[in-house]
Amino acid sequence: MSKAGRSQWFSDRSAQPGHEADVSALVGARAAGNPAIRWESLGPFNVGGRATSLVVDPREPRRVWLGSAAGGVWVSSDSGKTWESVWDDDLVQNIGALALDPRAPHSLFVGTGEANLTLDSYPGTGLYQSAGGGWALIGGTQRADTGDPLPSRIGAIAIDHVSPRGHILLGSASTVRSEPAGLYEGHELADGSWEWKAISGFVFGGDPQSQVPVRASVPYRCHSVLFHPERSEAIVSVNLRGWRSGLWRCCDGEWQQLTKGLPPSEAFGRVSLARAPSDPDVLWAYAGHRREGMLGVFFSRNGGDTWHATGEDYFAQQRSTHYNNCIAVHPQHPDQVICGGQDLHRSTDGGQTWEQITEFNLPPHDPHYAHADHHALAITPDGWVYDANDSGLAFSENFGASWQTREAGLVTTMFYDLDVAPTHAEVISGGAQDNGTLVHNLNTPKGLFSRVLSGDGGWTVFNPDDASHLWGSSQHINIAVANNGRFRDATPDGLDEEETGEVWMSYLAMDTSAGRAQPRPVLLGTTRIWKTIDNGVSWKPASPVLDGSTVTAIEIADANPRFVYAGTQRGGVFRSVDGGNYWSENLAGVDLPYRLITRMESHPQNHRHVLLTIAATPPAQKGAERRAYGHVFLSLDAGLTWRNANPDLRLPNVPHTSLAFETVAPFRAFVGTDIGVFAGRWDGAKYAWENVSGTLPNVIVTDLVYHRGAQALFAATYGRGIYRLDVRNAK
Repeated sequence: MSKAGRSQWFSDRSAQPGHEADVSALVGARAAGNPAIRWESLGPFNVGGRATSLVVDPREPRRVWLGSAAGGVWVSSDSGKTWESVWDDDLVQNIGALALDPRAPHSLFVGTGEANLTLDSYPGTGLYQSAGGGWALIGGTQRADTGDPLPSRIGAIAIDHVSPRGHILLGSASTVRSEPAGLYEGHELADGSWEWKAISGFVFGGDPQSQVPVRASVPYRCHSVLFHPERSEAIVSVNLRGWRSGLWRCCDGEWQQLTKGLPPSEAFGRVSLARAPSDPDVLWAYAGHRREGMLGVFFSRNGGDTWHATGEDYFAQQRSTHYNNCIAVHPQHPDQVICGGQDLHRSTDGGQTWEQITEFNLPPHDPHYAHADHHALAITPDGWVYDANDSGLAFSENFGASWQTREAGLVTTMFYDLDVAPTHAEVISGGAQDNGTLVHNLNTPKGLFSRVLSGDGGWTVFNPDDASHLWGSSQHINIAVANNGRFRDATPDGLDEEETGEVWMSYLAMDTSAGRAQPRPVLLGTTRIWKTIDNGVSWKPASPVLDGSTVTAIEIADANPRFVYAGTQRGGVFRSVDGGNYWSENLAGVDLPYRLITRMESHPQNHRHVLLTIAATPPAQKGAERRAYGHVFLSLDAGLTWRNANPDLRLPNVPHTSLAFETVAPFRAFVGTDIGVFAGRWDGAKYAWENVSGTLPNVIVTDLVYHRGAQALFAATYGRGIYRLDVRNAK
C-alpha cells in the first residue's frame, strides 16, 4: 500500500511531466493583471506559513529579514513582534535564501525558488539585490527564457568577504533531476552587472579509479555554502549520485573532497553547514542520509581537514532531513551550537552532550513550544536565537531556554481550502498547511484566526443556515463537525487501510440548495463516495471505488440537488441523478484529458451547465495540438459530453485549481490558477475570459468562494493568506 502525503498531493496538481509550469509562463501571464482591480487582504495576521530563510542585521540584532516559502520577504525591527512586507507583490513570492553583504549590510540578496525537497515548493526567477527601495534582478533563471544561467531554486547564498569586487556562490536544488541545479558562481563586473557560471567540477571529475568523465550537464544538489571570512576559501555540501556527494572545499580554485572522519561519501544526502564566527576554522555539519534519517552531526576544528562525530545515538531517530535541516553556532562560543529537524536541539560543550530545547506538541503558549519543522537559524552575540519554521518565526532571548512565537502581521499562511459562511461574510474558515483548520468568527478582531483543528487542515464546509455549524478535516480522512463551536469526531466507520493511506486530503461537499431540511446531506470523497444524512453520526458508502484513484472534486447542483458530479485524480467524471445514492460509470470521454480534476461547479440556474478545471499541465505544444488543450471544460448536457471552455487561449497554460460561480447576474464563472484569478462571461455559446488578478500577489490561488450576500469573491492562496474582492468593481 502506498502512503499519500502532502508532497505527492501537490505534485499531482502541478505541471507534467516536470513539477511546475515554465517560469516564463508564470511571470508573463501574471503581469497582465489590471491594477485597478483591488483585492483586500483578510489575513490571517496571527498565523504564519512556512519560512525558509532569515538574516539578522549585524548592526542591530532586533532587525531581522524572513524569507517565506511562498509569501515573499518580510522585515521586522523588533525581533519579530511586528512585520512589514518588503517584497513586491508582482514578483514571484517563492523565496529560498537570504544574505546580507558583510561589507555593506544595507544590501540584501534574495534567492527565489524554494529549495526544500518537497513538491509543494515552487520555483523562482533568479537572484535579486535590494536597490533604491526596490529590487534589481542580477541573475535570472534559465527557465524564464532570458538566456541567464541560474536555476529556479536557490537555497543558499554565500558572499565572499575578501574579494575586491562582488563575488557570490549560490547553492541550488531541483525536485526534477533534469532541471538545472548545483553550485553557481557570480562575479560583479565593472559596470555593476553580474557574470554567472555553473560549477561542474563535482560531476566532471569521473571515477578516481577509471578516470571516466561524467557529463558536465548532470544536475546535482548543493544545499549549503560557506566562505571563510579571512581568505578566499569556500566549503560546500553537494548531493549527487555516488562517491561525489558530501563536503568539498575550494582553495585557490581547486576543489578537494573532505572525507577524513566522515561516513562514506555516497551515503550523504542533504547537509547544513555552519562556521563559528569567533573561530572560523571550527565547522559544524548537520548531515542527513541520502535515503532517510540522519548520518549524524559532525564538527571540525581545522577548517574541514578532519571531522568528528557527535551525538550518534542521540540523533539516530531524526527523520525528514531532506526537508528539516539547519544548524547555527554561537558567535562568541564555538562549542555552543543549535541544530534542528522536526524540533531543535542544543549542545553547550562541543557536542559531548545534547538536549532537546523545543517541543512542537506542547500548547502554543508553553515556553518550550516552537512550531515543528525548522529550516533556518541565526544566533546573535547576546544569545538571541531566531528560528524559521513551518509557521513563521520563533524567538528566544536566552539561547533556547524558552521560546516565543513571533507571527503577528506575517501574512504568509498556506491554505489548501476555504469556505465562507453564507449567513455571515465575516465568518471564514480554511485548512492550512501544518497549521490546522483556522476560523475567523464575528467576535474575533479583523484578520485574526483561531486554530480549531490540528494537523494539515483540509476541506471545510459551513452549513448555509448556521455559521456555527462547521465541518472540518485533516490529512488521511480525519473528519470533524462542530455545532456552536464544539467539535466532535465524525470520521466514517468502515474506512479501510488502503483508503486512509491513499487519500491525503478528502473532499467534502454539502447540499446547500434552498429549502433543504436539516440535517443537510454531506458527501465525502475518498477512493469512493461516502454519504451521511444525520450530521456525521453514521455514514454509508454511496458508490463503489470509482476508478481506483482519489475523488478530487464533488459538486451538488444548487439548481437541482439530485444531480451530483464527481471528478477524480485520474481525470474520471462520474454522475449521480438521485442525490448521490447511485453513480454512473466514467463519463470522461475523449474530449477530456486524462488529468486530475480540481473542481466541478454547476451554473446556479442550470444543473446541466457544468464547468470543471484541470490541474496538471502537459509540455508546451505547438500548432493544433497546443490549441486543443485546455484547463477549463464545459458540459451543457449534465456531464455526458465536454468541450474546451477556453478555445481562444485567453487563460494561461498553468495548473487551474478552483472554480466559483457568481450566483447573481451576470453569473460569471471565476477560476483560480497558479498565477491568479480569471473571470468568464457566458454569452450563450462560449465563455470570454479576462484577468481579474489585479492587486492580488503573484501567488498560487488554491480556492475560491463567491458570497452572494456580500457580492464578494474570496480567494485562498498558498503563501499569502486570504483575500477578498468586491466583484461589483471588477465588471
